[in-house]
Amino acid sequence: MPHAWMNVVLDHRHDLAKKVLFVIANAELANGGERNSGLYALIDDERFVQARGGLAIQLLQCFRLMPVRSLQALLKAAYRQGDRTKLSELIGLRTAQAANDAETIDTDMTWLAVAYLMDRRTSAERLASLDQKSRSDFIWTLRELGGVFKRDDEVDESIYAGRVADEVRLVGSNFRKCHPPSGGWWGNTNSWDASGWVMQMIDTLSADNSRAASEQLFELSQEVSLSSYHDDIKHALAVQRRKRTDMAFSRPTLRQALNTLLGGPPASNADLQAVVLDHLKDIAVQMTGANTDSYRAFWNEDRHGRIEKPKVEKTCGKELVDLLRARLMRLDIRVEPEGQMRDDKRVDIAVTKDGLKLVIELKRDRHRDVWTAFHNQLQRLYLRDSESSGYGIYGVFWFGPIGTTSVTSPPKPLSKPQSASEMATQLSDLVRLAKLPKIASFVLDVSGPIPGRNPTCV
Repeated sequence: MPHAWMNVVLDHRHDLAKKVLFVIANAELANGGERNSGLYALIDDERFVQARGGLAIQLLQCFRLMPVRSLQALLKAAYRQGDRTKLSELIGLRTAQAANDAETIDTDMTWLAVAYLMDRRTSAERLASLDQKSRSDFIWTLRELGGVFKRDDEVDESIYAGRVADEVRLVGSNFRKCHPPSGGWWGNTNSWDASGWVMQMIDTLSADNSRAASEQLFELSQEVSLSSYHDDIKHALAVQRRKRTDMAFSRPTLRQALNTLLGGPPASNADLQAVVLDHLKDIAVQMTGANTDSYRAFWNEDRHGRIEKPKVEKTCGKELVDLLRARLMRLDIRVEPEGQMRDDKRVDIAVTKDGLKLVIELKRDRHRDVWTAFHNQLQRLYLRDSESSGYGIYGVFWFGPIGTTSVTSPPKPLSKPQSASEMATQLSDLVRLAKLPKIASFVLDVSGPIPGRNPTCV
């Protein structure tokens, strides 16, 4: 609280008051005192908000060593209201001057923490060289300073989510999950305090409805160093995805719902999936019930027109695209092979309509990953695309046993399927057990006509 005379000077001679307080702050820092009335008047009084950042950087340039509380207050002011370029240059100088001795460890850790918060990459090497004790000191210093880098409108959502996830990695890999002792404790730098901090950051990402936060939570759930937090991260990811799906869901109007029921265009991602599945079932009937030998499009033939061996997966996908296009064209639904997805990945088929999207991943029955790709590939790599709202289709081309080659064996205790319908049932059960309700599976029998066999597409 400023003295009465200072209020008078501030009201009538603002520049003079600023100069006087700067001189006082400078003198008190030179004396190394913990209490610095001049500094905190400059930092806390909103009447100095325009000049605060520049004054803070000047004082930081003048004094390498000072009480940690004063250093943190100046760094926060410099970051919030100062010149970021000048601050970055000063941070580089101070971290290079770090002595790593007992007298300067708190100061050195404070400068390193600010360097980390402003630019993870430039401080990574120094951080990696810290021993366990110094790393713990760094983490607690980071907690003290972290609030100044809270999210605001100027911070891109992907940058913000990345910052929080980086801190989860840093703290969570150094402090395993634990709970406070039942008998009470003292202090706020215990292992359970760190664990609680990690949980707060996980909750922060879960409450963030952005795609970036979802991606960061997924990556954290795969990291071995965070194994003690995996259940919490996976729960947070499930909650976050559910909220994102609810936000993305657009309830169809009564007219749209009726149009869909009457064979019109889909009004939601779930509708789009249902429409595509219906047409896949029709294609299956055509494949085995018609007299056009359409199944031959999925096989290579010899020069006499005899079936020789199955076409490669990519070509089979293109044949299916052509069949779907012919059927979905009237509904103005686009079907594209090798649809572009995030991270420069491509799914086998992308089906789109007025902002709706459905992804289809395909495998041949003899592919080594045929029993796991619905989860490891479709779910993990492609269904994180917000346009799909998590809806996808996993399809398998059934060729059946050919000479010495056969269908890839399923995971135990399942037995190797002897027909397309049996494989369809097994796949459907595996998807259900994996708790992936938005993924539908189908097996398209392209093995050729066999008397008495029913068309299969489940």
